[in-house]
Amino acid sequence: MAAAARSLAGVEVPVLGSDKVQWIELAVPSSASSALAPQVPSQSVSGAALTPRDAAGCHAVEEGETKTYLIWRFHKDSPNTLEVIEVISCNGFPQTGLRLVFQDALCPSTYLCKNVIRSGSGSENSYSLYGLTVSGVAYLLNLRKSFPYISGSNFPQSDYREFNVVSPAQVTAMAVTSACLATGYQDGVVRCFQFGILDPDAPGFVFELRDDVGIGRLWNFVSRGKAVAAVQDMAICEVCERKLSFVLHADGFLRMWDLASHTKLAGYNTFSHELEGSKPTRLWVSEVDYDANIISLAVLHGQFLVSDIEVIVVYHFGFDAEDNVQVSSKPSIQSIRLEEGKLIDLKFCGGKLWILKGDGSMLYDLSQYDFETEDTSVYGLQEDFVAEQLFQSSEHALDDLLWTDHSVLSSMKDQDANFVSSIFLRRLLQPGIYHTSALRATLLEHKKYISEYEFHSLTLDGLKKEIFAIMEGEGTANNTVATVHFWKSFCTQFLHHWCQYSAPYAVFVDASMDVVGLIRKNSISLFRSLEGIEQLIYGFSDEFHNRRSSWTQDKDIDSELLLEMLRCMSYISHQLGGAASALYYESVVNPVTSSEDILSQLLKIIEYGYSSSMTPLIQQIGIDATWTSQQTAHRSQRKFAVDMLISLNSLCSRATNWAGVLDTIEKFLTYLDLHSTIKTVDSKSIYNVNSVLLIQATSQVARVMFETAFDSLLLLRYLINISAQVNLPQVDKNRIKVKLIPAIQEVIIKWLVIHFMGTVPTTQQSLEDFGSRLSLLNIVVSAGLFIGIPYGLDLIRLNGDRPWAKKENRVLVKILRKIAASGAESPKYLKNLSFQTGFQYPEECESGAIWKLHYYQWAMRLFEQYGASEGACEFALAALEQVDEVLKNSNNALPEYETVRGQLWANVFRFSLDLKHYRDAYCAIISNPDDESRYICLRRFVIVLCENCATKVACDGGLPFVGLLEKVEQELVWKAERSDVFAKPNIYKLLYAFEANQNNWRKAAGYMYRYSIRLKKEANLDGSHQYSSVLQERLTALSSSINALQQVDHAYAWMESQSGNDHTNYQMSPNKRPRIVLSKISSDSNEASGINCAVDIEMLEKEYILTKAQHILSLVSSKFKFSGKQMLVNLVDILIEENMYDMAFTIIVNFWKGTKLQWELERAFVAISQKCCSNRVGPTVIVSNVDTNNHLLGYSEEETYSEGKIIASSNFHKIPGTDHWETLEQYLEKYRKLHRRLPIIVAETFLHTDPQIELPLWLVHMFKGGGKVSWSMTGQEPDPATLFRLYVDYGRLAEATNMLLEYLDLFSSMRTTDLINRKRMTATWFPYMTIERLWYQLEEMRKSCHMVDDCDRLKKMLQEALMKHLQQVQIDSEDAIAAASASKMQS
Repeated sequence: MAAAARSLAGVEVPVLGSDKVQWIELAVPSSASSALAPQVPSQSVSGAALTPRDAAGCHAVEEGETKTYLIWRFHKDSPNTLEVIEVISCNGFPQTGLRLVFQDALCPSTYLCKNVIRSGSGSENSYSLYGLTVSGVAYLLNLRKSFPYISGSNFPQSDYREFNVVSPAQVTAMAVTSACLATGYQDGVVRCFQFGILDPDAPGFVFELRDDVGIGRLWNFVSRGKAVAAVQDMAICEVCERKLSFVLHADGFLRMWDLASHTKLAGYNTFSHELEGSKPTRLWVSEVDYDANIISLAVLHGQFLVSDIEVIVVYHFGFDAEDNVQVSSKPSIQSIRLEEGKLIDLKFCGGKLWILKGDGSMLYDLSQYDFETEDTSVYGLQEDFVAEQLFQSSEHALDDLLWTDHSVLSSMKDQDANFVSSIFLRRLLQPGIYHTSALRATLLEHKKYISEYEFHSLTLDGLKKEIFAIMEGEGTANNTVATVHFWKSFCTQFLHHWCQYSAPYAVFVDASMDVVGLIRKNSISLFRSLEGIEQLIYGFSDEFHNRRSSWTQDKDIDSELLLEMLRCMSYISHQLGGAASALYYESVVNPVTSSEDILSQLLKIIEYGYSSSMTPLIQQIGIDATWTSQQTAHRSQRKFAVDMLISLNSLCSRATNWAGVLDTIEKFLTYLDLHSTIKTVDSKSIYNVNSVLLIQATSQVARVMFETAFDSLLLLRYLINISAQVNLPQVDKNRIKVKLIPAIQEVIIKWLVIHFMGTVPTTQQSLEDFGSRLSLLNIVVSAGLFIGIPYGLDLIRLNGDRPWAKKENRVLVKILRKIAASGAESPKYLKNLSFQTGFQYPEECESGAIWKLHYYQWAMRLFEQYGASEGACEFALAALEQVDEVLKNSNNALPEYETVRGQLWANVFRFSLDLKHYRDAYCAIISNPDDESRYICLRRFVIVLCENCATKVACDGGLPFVGLLEKVEQELVWKAERSDVFAKPNIYKLLYAFEANQNNWRKAAGYMYRYSIRLKKEANLDGSHQYSSVLQERLTALSSSINALQQVDHAYAWMESQSGNDHTNYQMSPNKRPRIVLSKISSDSNEASGINCAVDIEMLEKEYILTKAQHILSLVSSKFKFSGKQMLVNLVDILIEENMYDMAFTIIVNFWKGTKLQWELERAFVAISQKCCSNRVGPTVIVSNVDTNNHLLGYSEEETYSEGKIIASSNFHKIPGTDHWETLEQYLEKYRKLHRRLPIIVAETFLHTDPQIELPLWLVHMFKGGGKVSWSMTGQEPDPATLFRLYVDYGRLAEATNMLLEYLDLFSSMRTTDLINRKRMTATWFPYMTIERLWYQLEEMRKSCHMVDDCDRLKKMLQEALMKHLQQVQIDSEDAIAAASASKMQS
């Protein structure tokens, strides 16, 4: 084949609905005779007809003016099943098809035609189907039109015939035409059966086609000449009303037979030197060219010994049809080498050959070979379109989206990820891409099991929820980078399944209608040619920059300038990738962000490159990959800037100035713009397969036009930004801004609307829905297919009776607003269409403002009817503008228009609330002149905020509640008191924030205190909430209330409460304010429930402490629940028992004062001390890690007394230490400053509990003064004398003696410098009475003969020490007396 330029000549247009056929499944029974037919082993099958493969075909049946296409399909994985679909061109695509299940595997070929069986009822309303099983049983089925069968039943026995075609030789090939079934065999023989017109027993029912007939056969047998090779493939064609059979044998020999005369017309050996080592596998025959008297055959050669390529050889045989058909034996030959991929199907159509091939990895290619020019044209398959739309066309497509999205949408924060997901969902669910089986398989891969029934019952919103649930499960729903990578994986899997479920099976052609189509595994599509400007755009995007389109030759436009301009546009498109147009498109139809903002950010990328912030990308793809991608982007940016400057300067030079360039761009825009003519179309009659294809083709054209116009807009905006670099004059710059950019934006929105209408996903269409949509299509035919839709009111009816998609209407709003501003002809146009649109044109229309008011109200109601609140809101605002205009131009009062104004503001409020535009809704409230309506809206506003968990709007200070503060507060209080205390959101918290924002801290504290009281009363009534969580919520409420009161001046830091004092019997601090104070009132007292009382910070703090104690105990065990009648003493005991000492001491120091405080401290330390005794086993130490964030109740290590009040620690956790001894030491050291006798209590408890216990050294040091040197045992308690007395009292005589000896020794060994102090009067004192008791007890112990030796030793030591001590005391006394006398004499 000659080298030829491969250019894109057309694209595939899927037939919507062809993938949703419901099958009527029928079992085809087999008679006993056929059941006994010999089975052909699969390994012996060599013919093309019997090789298992996916196959399909289409047969056209004409009946009058109606043409019916019978499409059949074989699936390799289900070889005994045949699918048949009946498509009538003037009707819609059928929703049901026929699935025939045979007893045995079928040959992957069949034939359908008009009915040839004349017997039986209804034969005129049926089709004939010929089929052959691999076991050799031929079937002829009479299929009734429209397939009125019941699924699951057997095929009617009266409507089919069968015949066994098996001979001693195996069947290797078959060919069928009307009333004739030809089979080829292993021995090279061809048998023809006149199946359907003759009875099998009738003469002439079967005849053979073979070379060796008569004596020739005998001669070949005797001479053992070369036998005829097995039949490889066959085809039957009608030439001059005579049926000819073309038989390809395995040895490459081609024989042509006349079926009428049973004679061979010609033979030809297809092998040549170029095909050496190959094997002929398949055969195709073209339609007869009677003008040239040529019939063409195509033979596929494959299985070469030296390569894996395939070659198609086309033989053009001439023929003479004067008498009998004579075929030339020397055809002209053309070879087509398939360098890549394997042939799937081939079809002749006119002077062209359609070739479908695939490479085995779900990549396919459809090309058209022209015999005359030997050029090859490529047709774009749907696989390419799906891959491009899902950013799978190249390995960098999604990287472009990731970088562009990161640079453009970084300011959107939380909405960024949703915006990206919206892009993918819109494309994934649009017609032509959405595939039910592929999407379900993808969901199953993500471990989201969903049954087939559940999947098919899902709405579009349901599908989106399922996908978002997967994203949330994988943790990618709120992170933009993770979202893009999720969609990358999801779309890769979806595309794989899409290709798997949509594998191309065969090409079909209808030369009479110039139709070429493609039959896929479960869908059908047609191809359309590119015409006009599409050729130029597609050709240029495919990098054939030097190819001049014939489109420019007949236009008043400089083709060189145009191509140079397209080159500049291609640079921009390549630099940004497909993500740019996707982001802009989504910003128009999805009002999350402004399209102008998107455009501005894209221009920044073009000028300066992608965003330098790489943190989100590093977190997702790693620092190395991010750095590599950034470096690549920088290099690309530098190359782009250079190329653009060169191209723009070249463009200006070619046009001599920028004005010439802008003239070319302006002319180009006129061809991009929409040109339509209005035609009246019957909506019901136009509904058919063609109309479905027109809608789909419309969206394809619109997409190309939109993207081209968008690239043009980017080019113009970029040209303005770099005007200084390219010397763009100011006059030309102004021309771009004022004229060209608005014009191209108009073009963009028009094509966007058309594309949006053609691709918006819908539910199953009804006849009326399609008719309503297609009645508004205004078709423009210009040498091919080109579709437009008028830019006007009729677009609103494209949706028929189904509910509109919400985002769809944002685009329609622009169109309807355009109508009102389109001039004086608009009222007349609308009046003429009132019966179609429902718009009631006002009879008395004195001014334009009045008819516009009625028009906007009509549009508002229209959008409201279909739940499109955004469009309805915009038209309500537009109507308000007209009301103002009417009132402004009127000299008289118009109360009816004032009423309309109030109603319109109420509608604006309602629509804004539906859209969750809460600030706009509030603005509508305060703008409403009707007081009653305003208050009703305000109440609804509060209710909706609470229901939608959007209460932050009411308390963040963003809404000016001027004059409405009391009303808002009343509504909130009313809502709070009548709502469940556990409801979300919590209205009391909202009231707290609301009052805090107004600096009304007393009210804020009161609402939170009221919340805590309700929690306490209602927690036990609601068993669905854990007690600990309720207590934690009470703590939060009380803490908030305390914080609020602390913001108030101390003299006013109190609040009124009707709940009474909630504290259990404790002494309250003196009240400094002249108000009623209730003391010692139980929280459960019915008598106090309705009495007003004042609650201050001190009372709140005590309530907080009690609640905190209950909370930490509830975390230990749910059995700890308290009522107000329980005593604080019991609560302290439980806390100590559970080792929660911090909490216990906090209660003690806050709820008791004076001697009662000392008494409770003693009780606490007695309990703790008893845990330390070895003979008393206590409970396991439980550490409470409950903490609080409240700083108001803090109690530091260095406790402070302030006005008789202790501030106690709120960190209720165990002080570091692993046993009770360390805990006791630390708490005793901490609290003995409050009560100095606590060490005595602890020591006495130890000695009382265990008389043999050894007191810890740290406790002994507390008695001895912490290691300070002393010559006396007296001092402030606890002193050594006290410990000495305890030793004596509890019989610890040895410890008592040793301690006394220690201090006596210190007394006697005093330093010289301290002697003067010792000799003063009453300078020293020893517990002589206790010493006497010690001596007495030693005597009694000796008398009892108990430890006699020890007693003697102790007595001896004690006696010696006492004698020495007394002598020293006597000397000191004499010295003291002498010193006193001397002092007296001197005085």
